[in-house]
Amino acid sequence: LMINVDYIDTVAVVTLSRAPVNAMNRQFMEQVTTTFEMLGDNPDAKCILLKSDMRCFCAGADVKQRGTSVSGEYGARAGHNRVARAMFNAIADCPKPVIAAVHGAALGSGLAIVACCDIIVAAESAFFGLPEVTIGLLGGARHAMRILPHSLLREVAFTGATVPAAYLHQIGVIRHYCPDDKLAAESMELARAIVANSGVALCKAKTSLNTIENMSVADGYRFEQKMTNDLMDTDAGKAAFRTTGL
Repeated sequence: LMINVDYIDTVAVVTLSRAPVNAMNRQFMEQVTTTFEMLGDNPDAKCILLKSDMRCFCAGADVKQRGTSVSGEYGARAGHNRVARAMFNAIADCPKPVIAAVHGAALGSGLAIVACCDIIVAAESAFFGLPEVTIGLLGGARHAMRILPHSLLREVAFTGATVPAAYLHQIGVIRHYCPDDKLAAESMELARAIVANSGVALCKAKTSLNTIENMSVADGYRFEQKMTNDLMDTDAGKAAFRTTGL
C-alpha cells in the first residue's frame, strides 16, 4: 500500500508512503480517493491528519508514468484526469476536518492536495510551488488559488519558482509553523483540539463551510442557519447546548 491509516483515539492519521518522494501515479491517486471516502463514512474518525513518511510531503505527479501511460491510447488522458479530479474531490469534500502536516516539498499536485485540506501545519523545511510550466505541463493552480494570493499564485505558475513555508506563514496562508522535529506533535495537538468537539457538529460545520464557500453572503448565511437548526435537533447538539448552562 502507498497510503497507510492509523488511529490515535478518534484522529485518523493518513500517511503518504510512495518512495522516494510520493510522486503521484494512478494507483496512488486511487488509494488516496478510497482512503478519504472510507474515512468520511467511518464514525471512528472525527478528524484526519494527512502527513508523509518520505523525505518530502509530495513532489507532484509522476511525470515518467504520465509520459508513458497518458499519451498513447485514446481515452488515456481523460481517464487520468478523471482519477486526479476524484482524488482532489475526495479530500476537499470529506465531511471530516483534514489537517495537512507538511515537510519538504509540496509541488504541483502536492500543493493542490494541501490546498484541499482545511488547515495547514508546516515545518520549517516545507516549500510550495507549481513547477509544471518548466516541463511543458500545467496543473494544480485552481486548487492553489484557494490559498495563495493572486499575484503570488501567478508568479509561481509562470516561473516555476517555489515559496518557503516561512513566507506563507508570515502572510497568513499557513496557520501553524514549527521546527521539523515539532511537526508531529504540533499537528496532533491541533487534531486533539478539534476532536474534543462533537463529531456530528464537526461534520455539519465542514459541510456548511464547503457549501457556503462560493455562495453570496445572504445565501450562505441562510444555509448556515439551516445547518444550525439541524444540529440543534440532534442528540449531540442538544447535549452540547445543555452543558453551556444556557
